[in-house]
Amino acid sequence: MGIEDRGLGALPLYGFDNEEEFEREWVVSGLLASGETSLLIAPPFGGKSALLAHVAVHVAAGRSWFGRPIVAPGPTLIIAGERLSEMRRRVAALAAELGVKPAVMIASGANLDLCARGATVRLMETVFEFEQHCGEPPALIGFDTLAALTPGADEISAADMTTAMQTIRSVAERFSAHALVVHHCPLDNPGRSRGHSSIDGAADVLIGVERGRVASHRWRVMRANAIAEPLPFGEYGIGSHQLASGSVAIARPASITTELADRDAAVLEALKAAVGAPIVVAEVARSVASHPAFAGLDGDAVRKAVDRSLKGLAEAGLAVLEGAGKGRTARTVETQP
Repeated sequence: MGIEDRGLGALPLYGFDNEEEFEREWVVSGLLASGETSLLIAPPFGGKSALLAHVAVHVAAGRSWFGRPIVAPGPTLIIAGERLSEMRRRVAALAAELGVKPAVMIASGANLDLCARGATVRLMETVFEFEQHCGEPPALIGFDTLAALTPGADEISAADMTTAMQTIRSVAERFSAHALVVHHCPLDNPGRSRGHSSIDGAADVLIGVERGRVASHRWRVMRANAIAEPLPFGEYGIGSHQLASGSVAIARPASITTELADRDAAVLEALKAAVGAPIVVAEVARSVASHPAFAGLDGDAVRKAVDRSLKGLAEAGLAVLEGAGKGRTARTVETQP
């Protein structure tokens, strides 16, 4: 039986004649690209949905996001599998804070199952209707959350999670939108998504939310297929905005200030002054307490600020932390034995 008899066609073939076809089209410069999929993971109540609303409003308004230009601004769509009203309030509050009227639409995903037959068609029909309202397809589509949008599915099933992620990717590719998927991480392993490894494997970018050094939250790119190092990060707090219907929690970026840079420099100088020997962290705090960068802080606040600086210096490869508790020590990389 021939190909025609089986109803099959040849696979699409692509050459290398036009290099422009290979260029990545960024939505958020150097971070989120058109037609690609990213995962935003954190434990429950980790500030994920607030961050999704924040990026959706900034993309729609064409406002830079954590210092990154919006290269392809456009309307955004959020598929809310849970807390629909809260997401609507968040978007309204962020728009009010920015003084803009962004084209952000929110669809209820309460009866959507990304693993069910026909899910791709339903999503595409939703996007077609979105186009009628906004005049163009979405630049970004948010899915909040993967668990809520796969009711009854088994998160540790390769078949179920592959189907769900393929449904999301097919819609992103069809409309050249970026798909940002909110999901949970295991409480004991914040470096990966909860469930089967096929979830992480289907993402072009994995963004984790952790405790911040400056603010309460820090988003950080943990893995990416095509983002140059150093990998992007940003810090934000969860603040309150008052609407007529009541207060709503929203994300507010925290700038990494000159003061913080001065604190890091002071701590690093204190380590270098140890002349080759590890120094107890408590002693580091005592030695920098009088530095202008720590002015106005009491003893406990200085110790916490020093801990944050040491963590940042260690992440940057400039210091080494050893031990735990009161006996914990720190040293510069140059003083390694």
